[in-house]
Amino acid sequence: MAGRRAAVNGFSHANFALTPRALAGYNHSHAVIPQVHLMPSESVAGFLDRAQAVRVLHPDQVEQLVRQPDMPHADTGTLCEYLLGRGVITKFQADAIREGRAHELAFGGYPVIDVIGPCPGGTAYRALHPSLRTPLVLRRYAPGAFAPTDDANALVARARVCGTIVHPHVQALLDARACLDAPVTDQRTALHYAAQNGHQDVVRLLNAGDVYMLSSDHEGLPRSVLEALRVGLPVAATNAGGTAEVVTPGTGLVVDVGDAHGLARAVLDLLEHPPGDVRAAAAATLEAFDIHAMVRSQERLYLGLLGRPAA
Repeated sequence: MAGRRAAVNGFSHANFALTPRALAGYNHSHAVIPQVHLMPSESVAGFLDRAQAVRVLHPDQVEQLVRQPDMPHADTGTLCEYLLGRGVITKFQADAIREGRAHELAFGGYPVIDVIGPCPGGTAYRALHPSLRTPLVLRRYAPGAFAPTDDANALVARARVCGTIVHPHVQALLDARACLDAPVTDQRTALHYAAQNGHQDVVRLLNAGDVYMLSSDHEGLPRSVLEALRVGLPVAATNAGGTAEVVTPGTGLVVDVGDAHGLARAVLDLLEHPPGDVRAAAAATLEAFDIHAMVRSQERLYLGLLGRPAA
């Protein structure tokens, strides 16, 4: 048993060790030889330390794991397989820690569980609330999402105002703030949404909603608004770009750019007094701005400028 540490008669495993010589004179008929716990190797100990540092594992979890007789102690590869099998960590977390990217697993104080994928302006992640440990969706916005005219602070301000809307059909915004990520040159804004999952199925997600909100300061022709109208979803939007051309009477409400409180009121108004058949009210708009109709219109314009007959 040389080189192994054990706990005997209340002694800590850190300061008591049994050796063959010590056992030679011991009365074995009265001895209770405890189960011996192997100490983690340096690589495994380092992995567990990094997991604690970014709050992927809590100290009590690590203590319980180390006491498990079947926990691998030799290398991080078998340890990760063991933790994955028990559902203690995700593959995303394990890979980030092993590859020296543990800092990516904590953002704005939120432990990151997994990556969902691209979202407008950045990337969406599955995360946990820091204290409640409940699942939520964290959206991490890239700096380029605000260029050249919008900025992170304005987006945060709009999100905070709209996040105060209280309605049974509105998912509350848990947190919205600007965060400086390391290194400092990589500045990002985190918006933390209390939701279960991220989705790429746009039609299904729109059909599950009651109101579509667009809070842009700048737009061209917002195709997302057309998608919402196509499924009959009323729209609350800012008058950016060509938004007012597609949000017509009976399909939603438009407020001034930058009027976050007005936008919040518009959302509540549409929830409390939903318009009638939005799809029917938007029929002419959807036909006029149909992508195929717009392409044909552009073709006719170019052919007319060239003095050539339309096809």
